[in-house]
Order: sequence, then C-alpha cells, then structure tokens
Amino acid sequence: MEVQQQEEGSEQKQATHDPTKALDQALGLLRTRDDTRRFCGLAALKVILDNNPKLLEDHAVTADCWSAISATFLERLLRTVGQTPEDATTMLDLAVSILHVFVRILPQDHLDDKKLIKRSGTLVGALHRSSQDTTLQILQILISIASTPNGARALLEVKDWTPILELVPQQHHVLDIVKAAYSGIGNDENLGFAQEKLDRTMLSLVSSFSETDDAILFISWLSDLLKALPARFTGLPPPWLDSLTKMMHNAVLTRRNASTAGGLSPLLALAAQLLFMYPKYYPLLLFNPSISPKGIGESKPISFLFLKLLLIDIRSTISSLSEIRKAAGAYTQVSARLAASYDITSAFIGYLVQRFEAEEDLERSVGQARNISSGLNNLHQTPFLPADLLLALRADISLAMSLTIEYLLDRYDGIKARTAGSHRLNTEPEITPNDSFKQMLQDSLTIAQLRTLALWLRDDDGSGLREEASNIMDFLLACFTNTEALECASPALIAMEGITAVPEGVEAFLAADGWTILAKDLKQIQTSPEADAAKGVQIVRVLLNIIDSEAGRPSKQPWMGVLEAAVSMDVMDLDRVEFSLALVQLALELLRQAPRGVRRKYGREEKQLLEKSRAITRSERAVSEDMKEGFEEVIQGLEELNVSSEGWALQ
Repeated sequence: MEVQQQEEGSEQKQATHDPTKALDQALGLLRTRDDTRRFCGLAALKVILDNNPKLLEDHAVTADCWSAISATFLERLLRTVGQTPEDATTMLDLAVSILHVFVRILPQDHLDDKKLIKRSGTLVGALHRSSQDTTLQILQILISIASTPNGARALLEVKDWTPILELVPQQHHVLDIVKAAYSGIGNDENLGFAQEKLDRTMLSLVSSFSETDDAILFISWLSDLLKALPARFTGLPPPWLDSLTKMMHNAVLTRRNASTAGGLSPLLALAAQLLFMYPKYYPLLLFNPSISPKGIGESKPISFLFLKLLLIDIRSTISSLSEIRKAAGAYTQVSARLAASYDITSAFIGYLVQRFEAEEDLERSVGQARNISSGLNNLHQTPFLPADLLLALRADISLAMSLTIEYLLDRYDGIKARTAGSHRLNTEPEITPNDSFKQMLQDSLTIAQLRTLALWLRDDDGSGLREEASNIMDFLLACFTNTEALECASPALIAMEGITAVPEGVEAFLAADGWTILAKDLKQIQTSPEADAAKGVQIVRVLLNIIDSEAGRPSKQPWMGVLEAAVSMDVMDLDRVEFSLALVQLALELLRQAPRGVRRKYGREEKQLLEKSRAITRSERAVSEDMKEGFEEVIQGLEELNVSSEGWALQ
C-alpha cells in the first residue's frame, strides 16, 4: 500500500502541471492489467477531474475516461476482500467517489451501462461498512442507477435490501431509491418477484416510521409512490395496509403535524388514494370504529376523530376559497387538500349506505331462510359507530354540504354575472364565460364537491338540505349539458334525484325546463347502442320523481314523447336490459298519471309496451330474475290501466 501511495502522490503532482498529459498517463495506468497500477491510475484520475472540472465538459474525454475503467477492477475495489480495514476503506471510498463523479456527468443513456448497473448489489452490500460521506454517495449513485428501466430492474433484483432499509432513520434518501426503482421499471411483466419485495420493503418502512415525527413525511412519500406505481402493483390489498392505517390513525391522534394544513394534506391525499385503489376493502380499515386511542384521555374512535378533523377543515376553509382562488399557487394546494377531504367523505357515505343495506339484506336473508354470503356476514360482523357519533357526523356532514351548496352557487352566479356584464357593456370579459365555467367544471375540487354533495342529497333523508340545494338546479343542469366536463354529468343527475324528492326541488327542476333537457338526452341514449345505458337509468330516476310529485301530476302532453322512445327500444339487448326496464317503468308511470283523454291517444303504444314486456319475460335468454320480476310488474300495471276506450283487449 505504501508503494501505491507513493505512486499516487507522483500522479497527483503531475496532474497539477499538465492536466492533459496527466490524464493520458492516468488512463494508461487504468488500461494495464496490474491492479496496483490501476489503483494509482484511478486515484490520479480522481485528482485530475477534481482539479480540472472543465475536462468533463468534453463528452469525448468523459467517454474515454469511463471506458478506461475496468468493470471487474471496480467490483474488486467495492468488495475489498482480504484487505486490511484501512486499505479496504481507502479502496471503497475511491471506487465510490469515482462512480459518483461519473453518474453526475454521464449522459442519461450511459446510465444504462452494464458496468454501472451491475454494481448495484455490491454497492448495496457496501453500505454496511462505508463511512457517512461514502454512504451518502452510494445512495445518490443508486438513485441514478434506478432512473433507467434496466437500472431499476437490476436494483430490484438485489436480493437483500436490508443494508438500505436499515439506513431509513438517518437517511431519507432511501425513500427516493425505493420510489425510483419501482417507478422506473415501467411495464416489464417479468418482475413477479418485485411485488413480494415491495411488500417486505413497505412492512419495514412502515415499522421504521410508525410513531415518529417523520410519519407525515413518509405518508407524503408513499402517496407519491402509489401514483407512480404500475397498475399491476396495486391490484389486491397489500399485507402492510393494516399497519399503514394504524400509522395514519396515530398521526391524527397524536397531532404530529397532522393538525396543520401542511401536515393534513399528505394524510388526506393518501387516504383518498387508498380508498380509490381498494374501494371495497379499505373503508373497512379506515373507518373501523373499534380502534380507539389509549392512555390520552380520549374515548372516541380514531376514525370518528379523523372524519371530524377533515370536516372541520372543509368548513373552516371553504368560506375563504373565493379569495384563495385569486392566488393560483395557493389555490392549487388548498383545492387538492379539500378535494381529498370530499373524496374521503364520499367514501364514508358509501360505507354507511353499504352497512345499512347489509343490515337490511341480512335481516331479509334470515327471515327468508336463505344462505347468507360470507361477504355479507363479514360486513355485518364488523364494528359500527355508535348512534350518537353517527348523528354527530351526520350534522357535521350536512353543515359542510350546506356550505358547499352556498360556495357552488356563489361561484356559478359570479360566472353568470361576469357574462351578463360583458354583454351589457359589449366587451369581452377578462375571462370568457365559457372558459370560466369550463375551468370550474374541470376543477378537481368542483368534481369532488359534486360527487360528495350528490351522494348526501340522495342518501340522506333530510329535507332541509334538499330544499336548500334546489337553488343550484340551474347549475346542475348546466353541468349535465356541458360536453367538456363529462365527469360532472353523473353526479349532477344523482344530486337532482335527491333534490327532486322534495316539492321545492321539483318546482326548480320544472322552472329550469329540466324535463325537456333530460328527456332529450334519454332519447339519444335509447337510439344509440353505444351510449351510456347507466346514465339513462339515472335520468329515469329523476323523471320518476317528477311524475310522482304533486307538481308533476297530471302528466303533461309534451312529456308523453318518452313513450315513443320506450316502444322503439330493443328489449332483447341484454347489455341494456336494465335501461329498457327503467324506460318501460317511466312510460307506465306517465300513462298512469295522464288524463284519460291524453292516455286514450296512446292506446297503440300501451299495447306495444305490453307486448315487449311479455316477450322478455317469456324469453329463455339469460335475464336475471330481478329484471324479469320488474317487467312482470310493468305488465301488471299496464293490464290494470283502463284501456278499453281504444277497443283492444289485453291477451
């Protein structure tokens, strides 16, 4: 080693006088087959490059230097087998420092070089014996390796990640490595082992960050990782989801940065993301009321506290959103946080509905001595929030939805006012009306607000909120008809279904010519086999509310055009049988509520509806029993109508 140091010193002196000549000499040493001379050449190269950074600006010089370094020699330096501790440290530090230089200057396509990516396993193993500075350099090299698909694969193929994961408490760069490796592999289907490695890694990381002040940092990182993961990694619920949820609950409970807007944002984003990824499974974890805090004087379930926290955030922030919108950067962050809060609230509403329906189905199954499915029984056996806490949450959600209605109405009225003002002055508005309304409907916060409000208006029986929501009927119909914001159409229909359950909602719907708007779309769906049949079913639900209301009786002559759509449908189209049934049911109700004189005009249509309904009940094609029962009820209803005035007999 003494000889090596003497030669290294000689090379360093030469490097300070004539860098080009010294570089040629160093490369000459690197190209020999003698490891001692190679080591001297590598040490000299490091000094030359450190003292003459402009040399690295020449891509030809960079490529020449990189090609001169032997891959097997680098591997031996990194392994440092059979060396004294001092020599081993010197060799490792030099090899890592050289690699660190080149990963910073090599073109991106050269980072896929086998000479580099095949060092992945050795670099990971070296973390157990590297100094603090060298450890940091190794982690930075691994991040660069993982930035290419081949490098990411090579890193994932390293069997033991323990040396990396053990550094998590001190080096958060480890998180960047894991994210780069899994987001960099692309759509490589030959990585079945990567799923198991991800699960082991996540179990280790969750354990490392649980009950620490860095829990929110990890939660934020994981949210970003899940967005970048290929779809095949997000199929079945992973084994670490339970532990992660406990960490999230704990972050809420201990208020470790979670009570502030900055700390709350990643927590809400991750919860909303997991609910989207695992909609059937994750609500049972996130909203599990059996998990209660211990030892801090709080007896309410953590899920209840979590929901209270996000509802408070909605209520306290929404009043200032109009001002926040004026600052684009601030609005982006705030709206993302609130959108996540609304999405979680939507999931909770769905969870409540599912629970209540499970209770009803279970009672019905027991009463009819039917077999109870394991899924239904499991859902029934999971804990549920106590009634007093449910009532408290219901009040909080209703208040948040009331403020949401007010916000949407104010924003929409502002758009209409700017439009009207520009027209009166014969000038172009600062933001054109279409762009402004388009921006509103394409705002992720608006979409989340609409979804949540729609579910609550439909599934909660409170008439007060539905009456209040009748004020946004114009807005909902505008959402429904806007072709540039298709995501808003379905929640707008669901909201209308809830609102039209009260007289004020029906009046607002009719005043805005809602029947004409929805019936037109209904006819288009009926005549186009490619159209969304589920949307047609939603439209029928709204129109049935209108017919069943006092304001909707008797049926109006212009409404009877629905019968033409009903009689011209193909009831044997099994892909649209639910839509066909809904359309026939709507036609039946129109006939029932129509004056005798109006109904007399549609005797032929009545007969055709009866024939079509009978045809599907007699069909041997695969139609569910529920659908057949629905058509049989329609047949019974048609037969009960007084149609004798048309002179045809029901056979």
